Amino acid sequence: VVSEPDYTPPSGSAVIALDVRIGDGSPLASVRINGALSERFTLDTGGGGTLLIFDSFARKHPEALVDKRGGSGRDMIFNGIGGAIETRPYQLSSVQLGPINFQDFVGYRVMNARSYDGDDDGVIGTDFLRLFTLGLDYANSRVYLVPNRDGRLAMGIK
Repeated sequence: VVSEPDYTPPSGSAVIALDVRIGDGSPLASVRINGALSERFTLDTGGGGTLLIFDSFARKHPEALVDKRGGSGRDMIFNGIGGAIETRPYQLSSVQLGPINFQDFVGYRVMNARSYDGDDDGVIGTDFLRLFTLGLDYANSRVYLVPNRDGRLAMGIK
């Protein structure tokens, strides 16, 4: 942990800088799912899974939740503070976070609205974030993603 005046953001062509909003101490990022924009996805270094989609997003953008028939058979059981979380997998044509656009990405729709109360639209969890070294610059409302070996492989970066 580096204090704010001494923090130097990472640099280089592979660094991805995300503008975020800090909500309840967690960074909220903008995400596009099949073109539908949400500004309320929490980047959660302690949250399981890759991409969890909450009821608030599903209600606002039902047209975005189209399974390309690759989601079925990829069922996952997630556990939260209250126990097991029922989800439905969707293979999504496009999931965009900043300049990163993942195609045919599998995300998980949380089926019980009570599993995640509040205004957030979803969570980007550890299974996605593990592809990067994260730089958290809360003072400037920015998160830096630096692809690690697995991330470079997933993104086709040499």
